[in-house]
Amino acid sequence: MGKLKEFLSREAKKLRDEAMAEAEADQRWNDSTDQLFETLESWIREADSNKDVEVKRSRSIKMNESKPIPVLKIVVGLRRVRISASSRRVAGLYHLPGEPLEYKPEGLVVVEGGEHTYRLYLFRLGGKDRWFLQTNGMNLQSLDRELFESLITTTLQ
Repeated sequence: MGKLKEFLSREAKKLRDEAMAEAEADQRWNDSTDQLFETLESWIREADSNKDVEVKRSRSIKMNESKPIPVLKIVVGLRRVRISASSRRVAGLYHLPGEPLEYKPEGLVVVEGGEHTYRLYLFRLGGKDRWFLQTNGMNLQSLDRELFESLITTTLQ
């Protein structure tokens, strides 16, 4: 048996399974970021009774990436906040508030505006997506509407 045939008989299924798992993980990541952006956009629209905020959702190609990434842009006058899916692969383990174990994030979304940059990490806990904001140092806070509004207010100032 030739080397290629031997390799394929031994490894082809494993490589196909890896590719399928990667595609499924990409789809979960896309679904998670889409859901996050829908939630953030709804919070902004509910807070913006005077229609002062321009919110744009798009996908853009990032350098060294082959797939478009989701982006949410928030514009008030000349102030801008850009929220973008940064990476599905994140190194390191994190302590989550109220959890005894360390967890590996499933992805990272970056919030940028003015002189501020913040990181939102996705964790899957009990089969559900949970987003956490990295605050001072390595501290994480569970993302909720109040925290998001505070984050956007600070970023737009």
